Amino acid sequence: MYDDQLEYEIVVDWSGWKTVEIPFSKFVDVNPGIGDDRWNPRAAKGSGGLLHIQIITLSDVPEGKLNIGIDNLSLVKFKTAAPVKK
Repeated sequence: MYDDQLEYEIVVDWSGWKTVEIPFSKFVDVNPGIGDDRWNPRAAKGSGGLLHIQIITLSDVPEGKLNIGIDNLSLVKFKTAAPVKK
């Protein structure tokens, strides 16, 4: 494997719809030293680029139903604010 593996964990403790925004800076590289340890989804130098996105759900109860809906999954680039000069 030549690519970085970035992960983010969120506790879903609400019901109904909610907009969730996760900055790329919050993702953690869980295989440091593999790939270039940076978020760059382009295919280059043996990397396949952004190959897939996984969503894994876990529960604190042994059985029951999971009802999950995902709508409008977007990768966006936000403008960052200029640093404040002191």
